[in-house]
Amino acid sequence: MGASALGVALAVVLVAAPAATGTSLPDSIELASALERRAALGLVADPTETAGLMKSDADVGSDMWGIPMTAAEEGRVDLPGRMQFAVDVAQSVMPALEDLPTLAGAYFDSASNGELVVALTEIEESVAAKIDGLMPASSRGLRIVERQVTDAALSDALKLSAELWARFLPEVPVQSAAVDSVRGELVFEIDARAVEAATDRFGSIASQLGVQSRLIGADPAEDTACTSRDNCAYPMKGGVRLYKGVIDSYNECTMAFHVYLNNFDDQFLTAGHCGYSGSNNWLHPGIAGNNVVGTDQATLYAPEGKDLMRIQMDDAQAWYYVYGDPRWIVGSTYPQVGMPVCASRGRAATISCGTVTSQWVRWYSNTAGYYVWGGDSNLPSIGGDSGSPIYLRYNAQEAFAVGTLSNTSGNFGIVEQALSELGPLWINVPPPCPGIC
Repeated sequence: MGASALGVALAVVLVAAPAATGTSLPDSIELASALERRAALGLVADPTETAGLMKSDADVGSDMWGIPMTAAEEGRVDLPGRMQFAVDVAQSVMPALEDLPTLAGAYFDSASNGELVVALTEIEESVAAKIDGLMPASSRGLRIVERQVTDAALSDALKLSAELWARFLPEVPVQSAAVDSVRGELVFEIDARAVEAATDRFGSIASQLGVQSRLIGADPAEDTACTSRDNCAYPMKGGVRLYKGVIDSYNECTMAFHVYLNNFDDQFLTAGHCGYSGSNNWLHPGIAGNNVVGTDQATLYAPEGKDLMRIQMDDAQAWYYVYGDPRWIVGSTYPQVGMPVCASRGRAATISCGTVTSQWVRWYSNTAGYYVWGGDSNLPSIGGDSGSPIYLRYNAQEAFAVGTLSNTSGNFGIVEQALSELGPLWINVPPPCPGIC
């Protein structure tokens, strides 16, 4: 279908962090991240009010969720309920949606109680009734909307965009290119200083893609591979700090989820760019003796690959938790836009929560100069957080693996892809009660 038939929209947007308004405000990057995640949940995102709330006695959200909230806001948002709803939907609704030729996307509207939104190119009463009948008993709502372009068409256009970009704008690096499931369009991010010069030729790219496309200018992201969780052993947990080759002042990456192969050989996942160069021996100060955790085994980090790798570990070190959270990792789930997720961040030594903003994104990884594929979120990240486990809190005892944090823009490798493409692998799940309950 041609561009004119689809009504291709070209928008150019400049993104900037909110400016600090006084000396009492927190760090501008920390504040900007807090404002973004509050807005995503439908909360007031006023810079002055949020800065005053952060780390005050009224802030009950930062310690638990990494999002500044009052008690009233935390109760109204109900992140535990949203997370359980997301897992229930993934099990009951999503498999049926994947078989629909008219599917134009599905996401959770985080600003509207976390309800499920299903976009179709044609709404038929029988299809709508079938979807409604699959909804879990504990529902946060279902909304079915009509959209012109299918989810599959957007994904195909995103793949084609690399070829077109190389033809029309070879001198302007793409920081990321993603499917926006909420708007039903593609979003391209480049250095803000290059937007004006790139706009006309970007229009040519958008026209040939035949789908709505938007150009965004922002600061370049940096891979976070460089915390304070230095003493975790027998067993280890996801979210602890890793060193490469030697334990020194340079903190390379973070351990993600523990997985095992068919023969029950325990290994763990982290960001693929962590193993790009240098020693393939990974160390942790909490391991007695030579501090060696394990060695590189396989990676998906390659041009047009995924930012994921697996590393050997002592089977006795394998465990079912991430650092700082009492929930077991009992399996994995594919990310959905609007899904509330948390990350146990190695270098930052904290748990931060936010939402998935894209489940289909191609971004530039500056470590090796590759473009890689995965998901995107509004989770904060600093150097050393690479590989940090991103997970969905299903209830008070259980959580599902979602991704491994990759860079300062919140991009992440998708665990479900690692399990199939680096394996087959399985999440190292806990034994049934009353074993360790």
